[in-house]
Amino acid sequence: MKNIIAITIILFVFTLLEINAQPDDMRDRILNYQSTSQLEIINRSRRMIIDKFQEGDIKTVEEITNYLLNDKSFEGYIPLHFSERFLILLWTREYTELFRQIRIVDSINNIQLQDPKNLDEKIFGMWARYIYPAKDFLYDTLKSKSRNSANYLRNEFNKAPLTRQEKDLLEMVLIRFSNEHSAELQDSLSTLAEAYIQNYPGDITLPYVRQVFRVRFIEKKTSSMSLFIGSNTPTAPMSDNFNDMFSFSLDFKLYVARSIIFGSFGGCIGSNKSVIEDNGISLQSGYSFSLLRILAGYGYDIINSKNFSLYPTVDIGYTWFNLDSSKQYSLENFDRKSFSYSPGFILEYRFSAKYPDIYSYYPNSFFGFLISFNYNYLMHSNTDHILGNMHRFGIGLGMHFKRRYRDL
Repeated sequence: MKNIIAITIILFVFTLLEINAQPDDMRDRILNYQSTSQLEIINRSRRMIIDKFQEGDIKTVEEITNYLLNDKSFEGYIPLHFSERFLILLWTREYTELFRQIRIVDSINNIQLQDPKNLDEKIFGMWARYIYPAKDFLYDTLKSKSRNSANYLRNEFNKAPLTRQEKDLLEMVLIRFSNEHSAELQDSLSTLAEAYIQNYPGDITLPYVRQVFRVRFIEKKTSSMSLFIGSNTPTAPMSDNFNDMFSFSLDFKLYVARSIIFGSFGGCIGSNKSVIEDNGISLQSGYSFSLLRILAGYGYDIINSKNFSLYPTVDIGYTWFNLDSSKQYSLENFDRKSFSYSPGFILEYRFSAKYPDIYSYYPNSFFGFLISFNYNYLMHSNTDHILGNMHRFGIGLGMHFKRRYRDL
């Protein structure tokens, strides 16, 4: 019995020791784990660059960088993001290599994947097929020290045997990658980039300058929708029998360059002001009537400014004219139908509106409000003393829609 108790106690103690030893054993296994994968070499190299850069050992930083960028075993990897490469090469004063790296970015951007395998490849192209390092503080470290030493870096490349164009390019690289991005910084950088593009047309670096340093957009009007109210004024002989009419319409426009293609559905209501005779039937004054018209038209902007447009227009449509026949069935004799057309103009002012993301690199849409004034001289193919030509005035409120693209 005593032997059984002793064995049980020994087993119990051994089990406790084994349980307590497992965390230490796992810790040792983790610490002693060795990986020779390319990604592990890249991650360790990056940690070493951080340490040596903070120590001021730029020579070792240069050696590690050259190894990562030139060793063939790292093909298919991005061992250093290009923003990190540019800042390191500024510190190591390898300006020729920096210019070569810019051309590498352009070459990757220009690769067209014929068979994208997923959504990332559709959006990012060849960039989605590279393997990237783990997130660390390398770029933050480089950016912070470069920002604090901007004058030193600037003096170094300004006294180097470089052309004015190359120094202008390095200035934009330094500003863009050593500072926190902001709207004010981007505006300043875009101004420098625009001057660079104007001064050095046709240079091989222009695609990169447009893509990275200059943020400029092209806005295109796409469509609008407006609700109009106004007045239709009949001309003789229709004006002898009818008062001016209250008019309304819902208008749609498509903007194509400086032209508009528009459609409208609307009408007007009013009453006759005198006795009307037609086919031996008399209609006393005061009867209400309605006019409905549907149309399509074209206009061309003769001003073509960002917010203001003046469109001479022409349209063709169909008109229905009906008197209130609820009291007498015979009043249907006064109904009229006719093809119609009208020349005129539209005066339009579009209020500006901000985009949701003013510096978005992808196309986006937005809307703003607009106010319009239009005039048409409405003519009918069949006219008489009941349905004739008329002047149409209207004022409209609505929304306009735009599409914005990066100017690359």
